[in-house]
Amino acid sequence: MNGLDIVKHGVDMLLRNLGAAVRVSAGPFLIAVVVSALLAALGLGAAFGPGLGAGQPPGAGWGFGLFLGGLLAMILWLFVFSWVAVAWHRFILKEERPGLLPPLRTDLVWPYLGRSILIALILIVAAIPLGLVFGLVAGSSQSLVVAGIVGLLMALVLGWIGTRLSLILPASAMERPMALGESWAATAPASGAIFLVVLILALINFVLGSLFGLALGDNLVSAALSLIVQWFLTMLGLSILTTLYGHLVERRPLAA
Repeated sequence: MNGLDIVKHGVDMLLRNLGAAVRVSAGPFLIAVVVSALLAALGLGAAFGPGLGAGQPPGAGWGFGLFLGGLLAMILWLFVFSWVAVAWHRFILKEERPGLLPPLRTDLVWPYLGRSILIALILIVAAIPLGLVFGLVAGSSQSLVVAGIVGLLMALVLGWIGTRLSLILPASAMERPMALGESWAATAPASGAIFLVVLILALINFVLGSLFGLALGDNLVSAALSLIVQWFLTMLGLSILTTLYGHLVERRPLAA
């Protein structure tokens, strides 16, 4: 098992099930876009709402409206991402086929969201000592190139840690809760391969982002293609996580 095989399997999984991937994700993401637009409109309305006539300083309503709208939008997108992720994991591993919208299992989506936030908090905590160490290395060199390399290495290490902890997510979607320590132990045999996976995904993200940015410039076509690329990378990440869980936990052959 190596990192390139894992990425290839994830890409193949996504391309072989492209129609299902669209059905799993298009509806929820469209709902998120529409609701986000409504929240933005409500936030803008709060800026010019009756609050300004009640002794509040100019801009008070604006700030609160934007904060509340932004908070609700963030929760919405996290929920929708978890909805899509649960549906994709279960489609691949249990062959639960989506209809016009994927099944909304709130009993699985909310725990998935909570575990995602838990991993994010762990990475934030881990970033503090890592940032100090890598910052000292970068600062001592006084070189922008070295600083860039150090920053990349830090991002890769955090991605590696996050991926090794993330088997708790498909486990949650499969109604087989797993502890963080169990995920770390399950990924130990593939720790080197997982680091290569994180590196390959970072390179794909950088190359595709740079390609569209340089070739097409700042226009609607570039923006539309960037959204497609981000969708593909999101679904690819979920496919790779599904692959790791299926292979390392359920002992499925990687070639299947």
